Parts: sequence; C-alpha cells; structure tokens
Amino acid sequence: MNKVKSLKDGLKNFKRNQILLPISVIYSFILASFLYSFNVTLPRLLSLPLLRVFIFLMLLFILFCCAYFFERFLVALMIRISSDKKKNPEKSFEYVERIVGSFVIASLIYLCLGALSLLSSQFLEPIELFIFLIVILIISIKVAFYEYAIAIDGAGVIKSFIMSWKLTENNWFNIFFLKMFFFTIYILTYFILYFVSELFLYPINFYLVTFLLTIFLKPWEISTFSIVFKNLKKERKKK
Repeated sequence: MNKVKSLKDGLKNFKRNQILLPISVIYSFILASFLYSFNVTLPRLLSLPLLRVFIFLMLLFILFCCAYFFERFLVALMIRISSDKKKNPEKSFEYVERIVGSFVIASLIYLCLGALSLLSSQFLEPIELFIFLIVILIISIKVAFYEYAIAIDGAGVIKSFIMSWKLTENNWFNIFFLKMFFFTIYILTYFILYFVSELFLYPINFYLVTFLLTIFLKPWEISTFSIVFKNLKKERKKK
C-alpha cells in the first residue's frame, strides 16, 4: 500500500466530487459548535441556579443528540458520495437514509473506546494507563474502516467491525500513518497560530480555525480512506 499515492488519489477524488465541499461546510460548523458548547457554553451554564442548570442541560443534551445524528448522517453521505462511481448525490442521499441507523449505532460503539480511555485515567496507575491506551489505539486503528464498510458496502453493525479488522491485517502502520497525517496538520496549525498569537499578542479564534480547517481536511480524509478501503478489499480478494 502506497501511502503517498493514497493521499494524492484522495485529493484528486475530492476535487472531482465538489459536492463534498458544501456538505463539509455544514459538518464543520456542527463540529466547531460542539467544541464551543463544551468549552464555553457548558461551563457558563453550570454557574446558573440549580433548576436552570437542569433545564438547560436537558435542552442541551437533546440538541447534542440531534446534532450528533445529523453529523453522522453527513459523514456517511460524504463517504458514499466519494465512493460513488456514478456521481449521483441524490441516490447517495437515499442510500444513506436507509443505513444511517446502523451507522449511528456503530459510531456510538466506537465512541465507547474513547470513553473507556477517559474513565481508565481515573483508576489506573501511569504504567497501566500507558499500556491500556496502547491497546485502545491498536483496536481503534483496526476497526477504523467500520464507517466505510457500512456506508459503501451496507454492512451491518457487527459485520462492519469484523470487516475492518480483517482489512487492516498487515496494514496497521499504514492506516496509522494516514490517520496521523491529518491529525498532525491540525496540531501543527494550532501550534503555529498559538505561537503567532503569543508573539504578536493577537487573539485567535481557534473554533473558527477548526471550522475552516475541517472544511477542506475532512472530505480529503474521507476521499482518501474510501479509496484505501476499496483497494484493501481488492487486495484481500486476490489472496
């Protein structure tokens, strides 16, 4: 598996599917709003009287659930469009409507890996925590294609994780590299902007930065992994 070629092919695929851009704008807005709500809105709510806190938290929870469902729908739609040879967004939309339930359930299961990591930090010793996080990292990369298995192949919840586990066999480090590539772009951008803001004493809105970065990075990432998913399937069939 050629990692650089995969990234180049993913970028070309993104450019061919320009419909991904407006979808990504909506997705990025939801993501930035999520981050702002957790880091800014939620702490402010907790300073209110108890009854108001309860009411606002309930409303915020309902809003988060709706936003999460819609965010998952958009991701599934971008995956489907990026892998659709016929370039028919309407058909892709109808397809995602049918599989979005499985997509959301599988996403919640995957989300539990992150929740386990956070909970474990409260109970484990540093060495134990380090080992546990390594195990979580290995598993998370092994099942990284569950979204693509559902959105492209229509696999069920359990089957999507099994399919991803098999496809990543002997390709773990390649998938890890691709994941880290996109993650590193975010981190480097934040670091550079933070340094600039400190140097010139100019405040930078990192939620806006997240929004703008994600608009372009998310569809590129999805386009890349859609191609990799299909290529790994072809390689597996040859064996």
